[in-house]
Amino acid sequence: MEEKKKTILNYLKKENRKEGKFEHRVMNLVLQKLNSDLYAFDNKAVYNADKTLLIYQVSDAERVTIATTVKSIGRMAFKEHRKLSRLNLAAVEEIGQEAFLGCEALQTLHIPSSVKVIKKKAFGNCLQLKKLVFEGVPPKINASAFSGCEELKLIEAPQGATDVVSHALGITDGSEIMITEIGEKTETKHD
Repeated sequence: MEEKKKTILNYLKKENRKEGKFEHRVMNLVLQKLNSDLYAFDNKAVYNADKTLLIYQVSDAERVTIATTVKSIGRMAFKEHRKLSRLNLAAVEEIGQEAFLGCEALQTLHIPSSVKVIKKKAFGNCLQLKKLVFEGVPPKINASAFSGCEELKLIEAPQGATDVVSHALGITDGSEIMITEIGEKTETKHD
């Protein structure tokens, strides 16, 4: 197990030295939680052994498609990946606390119907996020999941779910955020 940890740390130090942002706290947290050889590393991300949990995304890529085996994205897995502008969540069911915190380049985000849980500040401080599309309504959305997304002005929800989404996100009357139904041609401000 120690050899695998050394391999990951050496890779990260080499790759992230170029940008000067090796995230010691995050990787130490990850590696401390990995108390066995039951995890996988593919030079892009660290996963649990069966790749159902994405623990930490190493690469700071502009486009990321989450593997269909991944059901959960771990806490801080993509934190401050500032280049990330396109994200495909595939079959993800749970998005962990602060998983995408500070991903400043995200502008549009599609939440697939497979997602059941979005935790605290999961997409917090995504400063360029303008549009959010819910293909289904997650039963558990933390009210602060999108806190600090100052440019978020449009949310699309499934037919008949706009009230549920506005309540879950704490959007009140007079908000600058417009909630519409998916496919609705005329956008109306949330009442």
